[in-house]
Amino acid sequence: MKTPYQFIDFCEKARFFDLAKFSDNPKIYLEEIHKLTAEVLPELKFSNFKYEIKSHPESSVDPLLPSHVLISFDCNNKTYEFKSFISLDDITKERRYFGKLDSTEYYQIFNQVLKDLKSPYRLHHVYSSYNYTDKFDPQYFGIIALRESQIGMFRDFNSYWNYLRVSYEDFKN
Repeated sequence: MKTPYQFIDFCEKARFFDLAKFSDNPKIYLEEIHKLTAEVLPELKFSNFKYEIKSHPESSVDPLLPSHVLISFDCNNKTYEFKSFISLDDITKERRYFGKLDSTEYYQIFNQVLKDLKSPYRLHHVYSSYNYTDKFDPQYFGIIALRESQIGMFRDFNSYWNYLRVSYEDFKN
């Protein structure tokens, strides 16, 4: 196995993302990534996707302050909204992917849907410290839907899989 992410190929309810394979235009890639994420579970299918990028109110004073992207869509007869970090400047500087999408947060809008549906599943961010540099690389990540009882298998790796990390999520409905 070349990378820990290859396990995602064997998971029915998971997706692997390489941000380099998506457009750098948020009008294109934000909806595309959200649609691919929604494919993990059929109940996450949405319509009426919208986004708005908002600069930090004090960004004119400190240009390093982050912008936010407000995502909204309709799912199961309800409108959902979620705000996360975005930094479009990071995309163009040396092909860094840190600010293209906050992979550690963006999927939480789907967990809101799952909570409302009282689903036993939650989406989890999958990342690895393996990527040849032994540090987190925001270009690559996965999303996996797990039941609470399935989490343990990702917490006790004692081998190559030690590089793999799965986010902790709240299973309360």
